[in-house]
Amino acid sequence: MAYEVEIKARISAKEYTQMKKQLEQMAVDGGFYERHDVYFKKIGESEERLRLRKCSVKGVLLTYKERHTHEGVETNKEIEMEVSDMAKAQAMLEALHYGVSFEKEKMMHLYTHDGIHYELVEVAGLGLYIEIEKVVEEERDMQGIEQAKVQVREALSRLGVKPEQIEEKSYKKLLGYI
Repeated sequence: MAYEVEIKARISAKEYTQMKKQLEQMAVDGGFYERHDVYFKKIGESEERLRLRKCSVKGVLLTYKERHTHEGVETNKEIEMEVSDMAKAQAMLEALHYGVSFEKEKMMHLYTHDGIHYELVEVAGLGLYIEIEKVVEEERDMQGIEQAKVQVREALSRLGVKPEQIEEKSYKKLLGYI
């Protein structure tokens, strides 16, 4: 199991273009992706724990996720696996009494530098964001998780993002599903 430490901020089209230029100079271009996410929660429960993701590059992934946010930084415990058929996976989840909670469409351009992922993102219905994440492979590595929190904040600052641009709310909340 791994922990994903992530921070996101709302950005303008002008900032998107400026960050893209910065990232092209300093990071490895990981390409452009489209993602369709379907979130599930057990009927009668309040939180989504499962996500089916169809990615234009990586195929279909099923993810178990525990999401925690503190001071704008998400720390997500994740278990992820590939599945061969999204429709069958969704049917299985529904048979196990998981219902679709919400869906999200996202287009992104990925860059990587020093183990940190930079994603310039457009979320359908919401607009443009920068997401910065670092994966900590060992869930018991609390020092590594704390270091990753500092690293993603510093990376965001280096791109010129102001603290007030940091978005603490989940996309679910921003899309109006709560």
